[in-house]
Amino acid sequence: MKKNIKIPQILKLHRRLIYALIIPIVSACSFDGLVNVDDQDLEKELTREAIVSRAGAMGMYYSALGELQNAFSRVSFEVALFTDELSVKVTASAGRSIDARSVADINRPNSGIALSAYAYLHSARVRANQAKINAVNLKDPTLIPFIANSYSIEGYSILLLAENACSGVPLTELPFNMPIKYGSALNTKELLNIAIAKFDSALTFQHDSSTYLDLARVGKGRAYLALGDYAKAAEAVNQVDEAFSYKLWYTDALKPGSTIVEDAFWTTLSTTASSTTVNAMEVVNQEGGNGLVWFSDPNNIDPRLPVSTVTNTAGVKQFPANVVQQKYLTGTVSAPLGSWVDVKMIQAEFLLSIDREDWIDTINVAREKVGLPLLTSPLIKQQKVDLLFRERALWFYLEGRRLGDYRRLVNQYDRSQYTVYPYGTYRGRAEIYGDNWVFSPPESEVENNHKYDGCISTNP
Repeated sequence: MKKNIKIPQILKLHRRLIYALIIPIVSACSFDGLVNVDDQDLEKELTREAIVSRAGAMGMYYSALGELQNAFSRVSFEVALFTDELSVKVTASAGRSIDARSVADINRPNSGIALSAYAYLHSARVRANQAKINAVNLKDPTLIPFIANSYSIEGYSILLLAENACSGVPLTELPFNMPIKYGSALNTKELLNIAIAKFDSALTFQHDSSTYLDLARVGKGRAYLALGDYAKAAEAVNQVDEAFSYKLWYTDALKPGSTIVEDAFWTTLSTTASSTTVNAMEVVNQEGGNGLVWFSDPNNIDPRLPVSTVTNTAGVKQFPANVVQQKYLTGTVSAPLGSWVDVKMIQAEFLLSIDREDWIDTINVAREKVGLPLLTSPLIKQQKVDLLFRERALWFYLEGRRLGDYRRLVNQYDRSQYTVYPYGTYRGRAEIYGDNWVFSPPESEVENNHKYDGCISTNP
């Protein structure tokens, strides 16, 4: 006789976590595609046999990957606005508070700008955890690569929370057919060490997927970089293959065999310089006075950051009044979660930290790959750091990295946040940039998690 598992109702923040138990069990189907879940599915009963089957394990795995894709899209969008990567074009934009780092109600117990990817990140790690436990119990050797990568999905979910959210994020768990285990606030260092442990676990499994192994190595390197341990970061990535690239694939149309995510990549919101919609975004030089000069010569645009140009009646190429990024123009894109460039940037930073002059050679190896001219190292240490982080900004543009780099400049390189973040008068308007330095968990976490009282610190 089959045992049934009743899906319980839970509080609204953790509604997404319970979806981890609702597996797309479809007979004779490919798990390259995922089945969307609506609220009615919360009342369904699933057989234990279906959940603990190989199909159930793979359904959980691909569902976790889809949630990570959703999270990455939202993180990249909000980080781009929060930092100097993008700015809203019109005053009425829904993204203006993020762009200006301001929030109207400063008396909330969890004051700050909420990270909209928060639920997705938690859902991804919970589903990945359930997928790997299920797969381990099956003792199927063909599932070993997926078990390893489930650990990496957990690791990246936690890493993205640590890089972008305040110090003090809980990691609530949802075991099979058991009550939710609410988590207490963990500081940023604790989150990063947990992420490292996940990546280490991913690397303990023996399999022949070099891409999955390298994804874990790069994640581990990023976590050590965020901790300021440059030597361990460089050691973590020293075996990564030069051809490594792990991309998240998005589609704005349902296609057979594709992974379905809730949202297409966010750049469908703005693709033309003439757009006047509330979602239109533009690239701005020196936003807040502290931002980078992203573009300067319309005839010599950096291939890592293509932007829009126009040609006037005299045949002269110039920048339009509103410059728009050209890197991601449609919802159907592939966005790198990790690549060989990560390795070069980590290695360069390690060499710079021990005053090795060949740090610039490592930067140039990556530049040479895309046909960029070679750089020479400045003489002053501060200028070397500026150059390193400019290279990182261009390589990882719109990939959700910029806020993490802001925080490292403040915490590891002793820069004032007022010189790192856009600051002062906001876009020439009658307001100033706010003092939000990080994103915060949404208020529903405080309301629903009895073990959580809000951020430990909202400093960078």
